[in-house]
Amino acid sequence: MPEQKHRILVIEDDEDITKIYGRFLSRLDCEVKFAATGAAAIEIAVEFCPDLAFVDTMLPDMLGTSVIDQLRDDPRTACCRIIVVSGLDPAFGDSSADATLCKPFTGKDIASAVQKLEVEWASQPQQGG
Repeated sequence: MPEQKHRILVIEDDEDITKIYGRFLSRLDCEVKFAATGAAAIEIAVEFCPDLAFVDTMLPDMLGTSVIDQLRDDPRTACCRIIVVSGLDPAFGDSSADATLCKPFTGKDIASAVQKLEVEWASQPQQGG
C-alpha cells in the first residue's frame, strides 16, 4: 500500500513566500493547501485536517498566535503539528507551536522542518483523522 501523503496547510499572506512553499513542498510530494488569512486558514483546516501547518505570525486579519489557539482548541485540528513562521524575534513565537522557522528562509529550511517532523510522525502510532 502506498504511503499516504502528508497534508500541509500554509498560512501566509505574502504571495512570493507562498510560491516558495509551493515549489519546495511539491518536491516533498505533500498535499498542500494555502490560506492568506487567519479566517480562511481555520475554515480550510477544519475540512482539510492537515498534519502540519506553517503559520505566519502576522496575517491581515489576526495574529498567527490566534490561529494557533483556534487550531489547538478544535478537536478536529488539535493534533496538527504547527511551525510558527516569523520575521520577528524568534522569542515572539508561540509556545504551543512544535517548531519555529525564521524569515528569511530557504527551500532547504522548509524541507528540513518537514523532515524533522516526519521522524516524529514515524515514531508515533497512526491517528484517525
